[in-house]
Amino acid sequence: MGSKVMALKRDNNFDILRLFFAFCVVWHHYSVLNNVEFYFPLFEVFNSDVAVKSFFFISGILIWDSALRTKNVKTYFFKRLTRIYPALLLVLSVCSLIFLFIGAEPLNLASYLSFSSVFLTFIQPCVNGIFDNNVICAVNGSLWTLKLEVAFYIIIALAVYFFKNKQFQFIMLLSLISLVLDVAYSLGTLDNIPFISQLSNQIFFKLYFFGAGVFYYNYKEYIGVKVLVSILLLSFLLQTFLNQSIFSTFLFVFSAVIILAFYAPYLNISKLGDISYGMYIFHFPLVQFLVFSEVSTGDKAVDFLLFCIVLVFISKMSWDYVEKKCLYRSK
Repeated sequence: MGSKVMALKRDNNFDILRLFFAFCVVWHHYSVLNNVEFYFPLFEVFNSDVAVKSFFFISGILIWDSALRTKNVKTYFFKRLTRIYPALLLVLSVCSLIFLFIGAEPLNLASYLSFSSVFLTFIQPCVNGIFDNNVICAVNGSLWTLKLEVAFYIIIALAVYFFKNKQFQFIMLLSLISLVLDVAYSLGTLDNIPFISQLSNQIFFKLYFFGAGVFYYNYKEYIGVKVLVSILLLSFLLQTFLNQSIFSTFLFVFSAVIILAFYAPYLNISKLGDISYGMYIFHFPLVQFLVFSEVSTGDKAVDFLLFCIVLVFISKMSWDYVEKKCLYRSK
């Protein structure tokens, strides 16, 4: 079967969910990079791993919907790149200018900037002499997911614009292969493959979360709240009694995100703007700079609160003056 364009419910909570999941990742990275411990039960359930996979799942729904509504592949890629690339260039440029000011080696910095600007940050995550004494030297450890997003954009383009009537089957087949690979990795059957730990975080092993979003989009009229609650309960049972983290996490993300998006009370945060992406890509280098500069009030709770205020301000400025304007021009 192909895919029919079936409008998503307009009053959904995807915006606030993405903001929440961005905050989950911020919480995790702030704790790790500052070497401090915060405990809050909600972030034990929605940890950074769940948050990132929830981002992938939501992307699967929204990007599939966008592709089906976009007439040609050129417009599709233009829309996708204008959403993620301007803010990425902004954060890379600002960091690079600061690095030059504090004495980074120009050639090494240029190498970092070149790789990161084409979503290959993993090749050179650090800049020599910068953040060397921090917990980790990576400038922006959050950018690893962007190459997965871009890879998914390409896969969606292949499916929608080239496979036509087999578009849904194409995505489901790749997603099934991805799930099998991730299960095999978790069982240790792929341990003899060179660089398998690095490969396990690439699109081949995580595509099924995006694919789950495509699956939901195609069958959303058949997946009601009773089905979703049953899936949610099953996820807890699998984790509690069988310790099946791969399947329990997958089912939890699928059910919890949809329940919160479409069946929880609608929360309109449109006045704030879509700052979740800005929070996601700006928070890591901001924490690194604060640690590097040894900026602290001495109270970890106050430090975190002030950090969040600064991060929201930066993200809001990025949305208002860069991201939103570029998105407007892509329409």
